[in-house]
Amino acid sequence: MEQETKSSASKLGCAIFAGCGCLALIALVVAAIGGWYFYNQSQTSNLDNMDGWDQFLEDDTATVDSNEQFDVDGTSRGFAIADGFVSDDLYAYQIGAYADVKQMDTDWPALRFTLDYPTGVPPMASANDSGSLWTGVVLDNNYFIQLGMISSDQADADGSMQWNYFWEMWDDHDNYVYGLQVPMSDTGWNTNPANTFTLTCQDPTTGDWEFWVNDEVVGRTNTGDCALQLRNVHLFWELTTTTIDTSQLPTFGPFTLRDLEFWDGFAWAPIKRATLSYSYGRIVDGTSVDQNSVCPPYGAELYTGETAGFRAGSGLNCLPQDTTLWSGAD
Repeated sequence: MEQETKSSASKLGCAIFAGCGCLALIALVVAAIGGWYFYNQSQTSNLDNMDGWDQFLEDDTATVDSNEQFDVDGTSRGFAIADGFVSDDLYAYQIGAYADVKQMDTDWPALRFTLDYPTGVPPMASANDSGSLWTGVVLDNNYFIQLGMISSDQADADGSMQWNYFWEMWDDHDNYVYGLQVPMSDTGWNTNPANTFTLTCQDPTTGDWEFWVNDEVVGRTNTGDCALQLRNVHLFWELTTTTIDTSQLPTFGPFTLRDLEFWDGFAWAPIKRATLSYSYGRIVDGTSVDQNSVCPPYGAELYTGETAGFRAGSGLNCLPQDTTLWSGAD
């Protein structure tokens, strides 16, 4: 049975995601920091295992500039960032769906979610404002990985906001790696009604992960181990900004985040139950549960589509903290 599990899951990187191509290398835009404050809040201990970080720096990579790493096939392993890069005056507003299910039941973890592509959204008015939509998980060894779509203050050819994809990884000693933020329009993903974002373990013995958008690998990282509990999986809307006057906060959304799934060893399966949480705070201090500071002006509502999901962002009603966003049969 163990051999069958490994064989089935290994198809994630080949059969399911057929047509993989190398990541296009373009000029770097400002680093995404969403997830740092979530990771900082979730971190409960520092472990002594640094093998994953060492492998990120050494194995099968070539340095292109002072801090970016690439695999031999050209896929980015991201940029390593030192402590102290987060501005003291940056605040985070978060609305998240927390998985409320039993532990992962496979040696080959993988997660994915679907995002309806937001059309006609104007660019962010200020470079100090950044919004993102992502899935992430705190692994059993306290590493944190994250993948999703992030806003910008740039416009696509049609004048609407240029959305970029992004990925990030924090190790258990607060070392931070972020991936290239590349416009969705570069690959034509801005013309899709929806896009799928996937994190998939490629080698549970070493903790190698790949980040996918649709059928293309866009980054890789190493965490030393892939083990995770589904209860530590999250699906988030979030906004970072220097603005604290609620009457002046930027508009972001609303958006639909849906179809949060995991690889059960043989097939994709839905994460059947999730609950709602709001959090807020100055990023360098870490966020805390705080519905009143987030909603209003931002809110959350149930998703009425045929699949599991939720709506989050500007102008929505305020479902209470810990509301069940969706619940399927066990």
